[in-house]
Amino acid sequence: MYWDIGANVGVYALYAAKRTNVRVLAFEPSPFNYYALCRNVELNQLSESLSAYCLAFNNVSVLDYFNMSTVEIGGALSSFGETTDYWGRQFKPQFSQAMIGFFFFDFVARFNPPFPTHLKIDVDGIEAKIVEGGMKTLADPRLKSVSIELDVKRTAEETHVSDLLGKCGLMLQQRKHSDLIAGSE
Repeated sequence: MYWDIGANVGVYALYAAKRTNVRVLAFEPSPFNYYALCRNVELNQLSESLSAYCLAFNNVSVLDYFNMSTVEIGGALSSFGETTDYWGRQFKPQFSQAMIGFFFFDFVARFNPPFPTHLKIDVDGIEAKIVEGGMKTLADPRLKSVSIELDVKRTAEETHVSDLLGKCGLMLQQRKHSDLIAGSE
């Protein structure tokens, strides 16, 4: 079971469902990206292996807003419950959509979804909140791998997330810098 938190339009989720025959749960709070994600599931005939949900995860269950830096399909760099971007700077949202945010463990306890053996988190700035909300799940030995996109320039947050994962019994196996953004620093 693969969970994709911050699925965007579903590139990783679709790949996992189509190429590895792994059951996938994908979570994407942007209504514009969620539409494209669902359309991609339909076009690839993956509705039996990939389930998409339009919701956010957090360290508390709450009704709040998903603050979007863009309304373009495939857009990123938005944030749930705050107007701080990926780099820790304040931004003025282009659009704010009312959204339900779940305390990660509350979601698991309440709905009892298939438990993730592999987990990807790519949420552009609130990774620490999601990890804080998911500590019990992250500490479960059924979880085999976690991939989190973090900005190495935000060293305090990277250290905090690494410390939280360490408390769950997880350890860094690899740090990779995308070749796509290597020249953009």
